[in-house]
Amino acid sequence: MTRARPLLAVGAFLLGLTLLAFAVIHADLRSIGLLVWQLGAALPLAMVPGAAWHLLRTIAWHECFPSAERPTFGRTFRVRLAAEAFSFVTIRGVAGEPLKVVLLEPDVTPAVSAAAVALERMAYLTVTAAILGVSALTAMVTLPLSATWVRIFGIIAVTALSMVALVIFLLLRARSSRPASRRFAQVIKEQVRALVQTDRRRLARLALYEAGAYLMMAVEVWVVLWVTSTPVGLAGAIAIETFTRAASVASAFIPGNVGALEASNVAAAVALQAGAGAAALALVRRVRGLIWCLLGFLIYPRVRLKPEPTKRSNGSTTDTLIVLEDARSDVLVSDQLGGMTIGERTLRAARRAGYSHVLVWAPRQRPSWDALARWMRASMQVIACSDAARWWGFVRRLDAGAPVTVVAPGFFAPPEVLTAARDFPVVDPHAAAEDPDEVLNLQSGVFRTRPESLASPAALAVLLTKATRHRQRLARDLASKPVTAAAMRCATPDQLAAAERRLRESIFKPTDGVLGRFNRRMSIPISVALIRWTRFNAHLMTSILIVMGVYAGWLFSLGSYTTGVLAALVSLAASILDGCDGELARLQYKESKFGCWLDTLGDYTYYLAVFTGLTVGVVRQTGWAGYWWIGAAVLFGSLATFGLLIVLRGRITDGRPERLRAAANEHFHATGTWARLLKELSTVATRATMPYGILALAVLDLLPVVLVLAAIGAQIYWLSLAFEFRRLVGSTIQTVQLKADATQANS
Repeated sequence: MTRARPLLAVGAFLLGLTLLAFAVIHADLRSIGLLVWQLGAALPLAMVPGAAWHLLRTIAWHECFPSAERPTFGRTFRVRLAAEAFSFVTIRGVAGEPLKVVLLEPDVTPAVSAAAVALERMAYLTVTAAILGVSALTAMVTLPLSATWVRIFGIIAVTALSMVALVIFLLLRARSSRPASRRFAQVIKEQVRALVQTDRRRLARLALYEAGAYLMMAVEVWVVLWVTSTPVGLAGAIAIETFTRAASVASAFIPGNVGALEASNVAAAVALQAGAGAAALALVRRVRGLIWCLLGFLIYPRVRLKPEPTKRSNGSTTDTLIVLEDARSDVLVSDQLGGMTIGERTLRAARRAGYSHVLVWAPRQRPSWDALARWMRASMQVIACSDAARWWGFVRRLDAGAPVTVVAPGFFAPPEVLTAARDFPVVDPHAAAEDPDEVLNLQSGVFRTRPESLASPAALAVLLTKATRHRQRLARDLASKPVTAAAMRCATPDQLAAAERRLRESIFKPTDGVLGRFNRRMSIPISVALIRWTRFNAHLMTSILIVMGVYAGWLFSLGSYTTGVLAALVSLAASILDGCDGELARLQYKESKFGCWLDTLGDYTYYLAVFTGLTVGVVRQTGWAGYWWIGAAVLFGSLATFGLLIVLRGRITDGRPERLRAAANEHFHATGTWARLLKELSTVATRATMPYGILALAVLDLLPVVLVLAAIGAQIYWLSLAFEFRRLVGSTIQTVQLKADATQANS
């Protein structure tokens, strides 16, 4: 049996290749190249129904969870995409289902998530079978089909409707009389029966979502055939989707549905005299599947292992953060700060700073903290107490000789402050009653103390609140400090609004130009909204930007005025969103060297795609072959610049690749007048500024000018970098950068 499994897998893959060959043979290969260009501008439109399909399927699955244990929609969407990606490359619709339970385990108990997965899958199969049966019967009656295809649709209708009848029979069958032998299937059946009998509205919504998902796939068929000038009505599109859906179920054992997807789409389209768009339909559906598969793997929610706490000889733990709640505060832990709740932001900051344990005194909002503790349990231990005796039981387990970090009531501390707090002097917080500056001056609500000072949390919270509530000096201190160098006061709505402004302003970089800051004012609200609703992944945003850059280059290569303006708009949209990946990482405390390098790869891909597309498009538009040489000059200068920047990024940033631009600007500014002028002119070629110029010239139908200017600028820039290379990697620039870092740290 073990030896047979590899043979079956190879056989399934060979069958898929055979079906793929069938699809290629019956497709019009001469028109495939034309279809690729024809689909270029309309490709996003063709992707919309697929996105709606994933959204509706996620909503349906989200509906299957009990309201008391329902994960966030963003988490559900992320887990589902990851599992679908796994299913796409293995066994479609089956292999990813157990993975959903595993990925949700930190948030939802396995029994609940497994029941939700089974319930959604049952609803999907039942509704799909019902629609397949009705659609097949409708196609037999209304569409001009050959006798062979009438028989095929008849088999589909009988099989599908028989499956629906079987499901209804099982649901209505009398309850088993053997309660002692209840298995998982029996439990699921009882849950489905309860849903049918007691919650008809939720059942109707579930069926509606699944039916809507099926309709979106039919709309995708209609859109692709409409774009390729192959008119097919909605009934015909539903018939094509009916056959391809039945074929996908039968070919689920083929990895990635290779060949079966293409063959079923081509065969169904040819049957309805829509063979001219068959290749485009198969191509779009394969591209759509690959894109969503890639996105699923990019946002794969890795299961975080709980770090082992550091233990002392007496068994106590270290790296503990103490959070004290102000019982009379007007701000709740569930209020938003930078797109996430204050409580979640506090715990994320603690995790980023390396704290493995967080102990919260929460006399008023303990349920909210308990919910956050369940969410964070995979990566850190969070304990919320509202009872003084229970609190002291946890405090006395701490090592009496090891100081702990304390966040005073009404404050939020970013990771940098919590990390630096380990080096703060140990103080007695009760001294704040006599001399508040002894504890809460420039530390801004974060201090180090001994565990014995925490014996009475309620009294300590009141003491610290009184010491800071009416102090104007502290308010001035906080307002003047960088957000990464001080905690933020969040005890009142006005203070929370001020903290929100400071948090957003901290994202602006000194190297942002005028248009760069203008873009930030648009990208930051987008990033905050993405965090609030989906906890959007920064790497996924970078990948989307790469796709947008390649798509803009594709549109430029078409060579018409309309596609040129459209490409410029896509390029500008990518420029505005370019700040989102870094903002998402910083606001969610997920900055990494990998993310910085991935962002750099995205920038370089953008330049190469845009200038390659411009070269092809300008040649097609003007018919002058000389633009090939100009485009080659642009690409040579760009590649030379990229190579020098990659070397410099590794040599002068001291392991911090995001410092490159600031370090280079500092060097050129200190070198001389020409270098300073070059630095100012180089901002024109940045991703924040250049798309505005491209859009203006595209509207004026002067895209060849963009290519000429880019060729000149690329040569000047890489030659300047090469001329200054030795001094850039020398001790002078390193000394300047170290001084700049020291100045920032002391501020």
